[in-house]
Amino acid sequence: MFWYITKRLLSTVALVFIISAVSFFIIHLAPGDPSSLLIDPRVKPEDLARIRNNLGLNQNIFVQFLFWLKNVLSLDFGRSFVNSRPVLELILERLPATLELMGSAYLIGFSLGIMWGMLSAMFRYKFDIISSVLSFFGLSVPSFFLALILIRVFAVSLKWLPVNGYVSVGVPYPSLEFFANHITHLILPVFTISLGIIFSVLRYQRNAAIEVFQEEYIQFAIAKGLPRRRVFYHVLRVAIIPIITLLGFSLPDILGGAFIVETIFAWPGIGRLGVNAIFSRDYPVIMGIVVFSSILVILSNLLADIINALLDPRASED
Repeated sequence: MFWYITKRLLSTVALVFIISAVSFFIIHLAPGDPSSLLIDPRVKPEDLARIRNNLGLNQNIFVQFLFWLKNVLSLDFGRSFVNSRPVLELILERLPATLELMGSAYLIGFSLGIMWGMLSAMFRYKFDIISSVLSFFGLSVPSFFLALILIRVFAVSLKWLPVNGYVSVGVPYPSLEFFANHITHLILPVFTISLGIIFSVLRYQRNAAIEVFQEEYIQFAIAKGLPRRRVFYHVLRVAIIPIITLLGFSLPDILGGAFIVETIFAWPGIGRLGVNAIFSRDYPVIMGIVVFSSILVILSNLLADIINALLDPRASED
């Protein structure tokens, strides 16, 4: 297990470097640069040259990358071109909101998906058709379209839930009213993200559980009269192993969806920060979010593999 984890950590470092390098060159090779957004069109050429020099954009792209990489190794991601604040400070400031959103979506999505998948496998001839239809519907609806539908129904028509933001303006903090108001702002974006998780986990869990139910020892336990609750537990313990792997592999999709959802619902997280940075060509912020997101995704996959290897030692064998 030690050598398995060590090899995975070394490959993680190499993968983060490759992702950072590719992202850096793609971003900087795109037409235009931040100087075109920060100046008046009537500015003099010498003033434009001075601005580009101050931003470090007049250097060779390879020199820019090496300079950026040297700073990143010391946890210095540079300063934002837009507001001159440290990139790491901006990311850490938005991180709690994103973790809250994604954590809530993960908890709700995987909990409901696993339970629904198990019930669909146990009563496959009663709920199977309904589960299949709903899962195809849930997986086929884009997150941005679902978000707009939810806003139209629950925020505009019914006026039950707020449209955007982290909390309403003027709500005192800390207070019970602040907490309750914040929960109402959290419902729509969490449901938008978690719906796809629920139906994705449902399909995996259902298929895995059906295979376990067909095993001879489970059939023998059922024929022997073992209580349904205990059969459910034994099947879940085996069938949940593939879902743990899915837990790590689904993070890139959820993180990508969070960029869209946070922008639509004006949620003050990393996703919205990244979208704003892309439109303003704020290179340091974009690269900081790319590196941070890459590390988060890779570590989550590593953690899922380690848990999977602990549950099934065969997974760590060469």
